[in-house]
Amino acid sequence: MFRGSSDEPSTGARGPPNKRRLHRDTGGSDVTAAESSLPTRNAEGAKRGLHAQSARNSRRSCSGPPEKETRGMRGRKRSRKMRDCTRSRYRSRLLAGALALIGIFVVAAAGCGSDDSESDSGGGNADITEAQAIVDENLAEVGDFSGPTTVRTPPKNKHVLIINCAGASVGCTSQTRSAEEAAKSLGWETTVIDGQGDPNRYNDAIQQGISLGVDGIVLASIDQRLVQDSLRDAKAAGINVVSQWSGNIGPSAEYIGKEDAEPGPNTVEMETPQPDVEAGRAMAAYAITQTDGEAHVLMLTTPEFPNEDAKAKSFRESLAELCPSCEIVDEQKVNQAQATTQVPETVKARLGANPEINVIWVPYDDIGILADQGVRETGRTDDVTIVSTVGIAPGLELICGGESSMKATIAEAPIWPGHASIDALVLLFTGGEVATPELFEEYTTPTRLITEENCSSLSSEGNWNGDYDIPAAWQELWGVN
Repeated sequence: MFRGSSDEPSTGARGPPNKRRLHRDTGGSDVTAAESSLPTRNAEGAKRGLHAQSARNSRRSCSGPPEKETRGMRGRKRSRKMRDCTRSRYRSRLLAGALALIGIFVVAAAGCGSDDSESDSGGGNADITEAQAIVDENLAEVGDFSGPTTVRTPPKNKHVLIINCAGASVGCTSQTRSAEEAAKSLGWETTVIDGQGDPNRYNDAIQQGISLGVDGIVLASIDQRLVQDSLRDAKAAGINVVSQWSGNIGPSAEYIGKEDAEPGPNTVEMETPQPDVEAGRAMAAYAITQTDGEAHVLMLTTPEFPNEDAKAKSFRESLAELCPSCEIVDEQKVNQAQATTQVPETVKARLGANPEINVIWVPYDDIGILADQGVRETGRTDDVTIVSTVGIAPGLELICGGESSMKATIAEAPIWPGHASIDALVLLFTGGEVATPELFEEYTTPTRLITEENCSSLSSEGNWNGDYDIPAAWQELWGVN
């Protein structure tokens, strides 16, 4: 059960993953218990937490599984790296007087060399081993093309309309640009329209595409439920419609129980998915490792994007599974259109009402950047960790700078979705089959957990666009240079 949840937002008011932080002070509306079994805390629990923090701050720990090959998101091999031993686990137990020096050496040896050491000094006894393994897996390099392997023969002389969910959003714009670049690499004509986050503009854009006689339409992070009448009109005009990073159909839609999760008369024909379930789990794991199994979370959710609902659900479930001592303290809905003022004020108000919050979950970096602004205004950048997804350049700059509450994001290669969406149109234009489980798997966007420790993997533009040349891999599939 959650504390402090509300349907309406309140107004009012780099650190490497090895680093454990926890802030507890004192401090509690509702998401259903079916969505989470996370415990709530009473005032006595908060008081005990103060003692736990003191003990935990005096502790040092070594964690991380042995280095080995494992299977990462969507079957990629990723190597795990052992974390350096940076903290001694039993500093609080040093012997006094003549035995102090001996005690220091004994404790340091135990903390750095034993996997079986007890963790009974101070805070919760959460076992974060599994969470740490998930973090290490997602930090690793992604070096192999995971898309389709069957060579295509793209048709010529096609005209594609690409509708940007909101030009003011870096995430919307970067994925829109990837579709435009992919289409142009095939010699196709493109028209791009900024939907400005407005459903009326989305529908007007589709109707404009029908008037222009386009062959295909790409919806960039647009919920198909907002444009159903226009979708039917487009299909009646013989136009193929696909979407990307929208959660309209496919795995994420099925995971959250959407009624229109399968292709139908009111849906797109294919979706380029984000690995929402895996991303939610990785975010939970990072929050757990950052707080030594004592995460007290504020979630900022967005109603506009179904795929973000899947990330949120996965985060809740994974946090409950991996860390029974963790909790979701508060949950607030925010809206992209009003985010610039709404998010910082909401963060300040909720941190004030629930000072034990030490993690803020956000669905994507645009929201994370604004949440960081709110945290800065409360002076708590050192003890609050923001976890996010997508990996836009401004958010990654904050993470890599090391002086922000944004500590990590599940970077989703923005160059990928547009190429996959154009590949779906190639198949549709040539009578190929889409919306199969295999194709959803092959179209799923590659991701990597980015923290300060692996910022060297970013591109010269400040994005993470995979650890190999993604456009070249798709163009090879299409037989173009």
